[in-house]
Amino acid sequence: GFERVAIGEVIRYRLTTEFPEGAWTNVQITDTIDAGLLFLNDGTASVSYVCDGSCTNSTFAITPAVFASGTDPVFNLGTVTNPDNDANAEYLIVEFNALMLNLASNNSGGFTRNNGYTISFNGAAVTSPLVGVRVAEPSITNLTKTVSPAAGPYYPGEVITYTLTYSNGATGVGRATAFDVFLTDALSSDLDLQSVSVTAPDVSTVTNTS
Repeated sequence: GFERVAIGEVIRYRLTTEFPEGAWTNVQITDTIDAGLLFLNDGTASVSYVCDGSCTNSTFAITPAVFASGTDPVFNLGTVTNPDNDANAEYLIVEFNALMLNLASNNSGGFTRNNGYTISFNGAAVTSPLVGVRVAEPSITNLTKTVSPAAGPYYPGEVITYTLTYSNGATGVGRATAFDVFLTDALSSDLDLQSVSVTAPDVSTVTNTS
């Protein structure tokens, strides 16, 4: 299945490549990141090894200098040396963070954002399978407002009751909890607020700021 990721959440990706003994030149990993995701050049990207010996890379540089939605990061490792001449497999691991962006293309929820990578070395290239995450978003589209009595005329001093209702209708793999929901109703200058009552699910915390 897919991991569900909310807007603003950070995803940690791990790119793992098995590589044989020897010295591999011009090693470059290009990560293909979908639009809607942003590579975070935040100093937490890393390279490591599963290696019994002393596996090394001659450099670790990330290009380009500026990243936007869907910009593919390129990890330049120079020469990767694996001196571990035994029966065990050795692995090169690159890790980095990516942010799920608050964009119109993500806001409906349920969409899949894919990620894969290509590693090139010694003039050859190998491409990984894709992994995906699902965008998880709340869906509040059913706001209603009713008034009682339902029809006027209304007279000075008469009490009118307004009822506002909504719910989070997100379902399926794209569902998510709605946090920090604010409901604001603008009263006409002809009306004077008398009282407010709120009915909400037991798991909710409601603050009346009227």
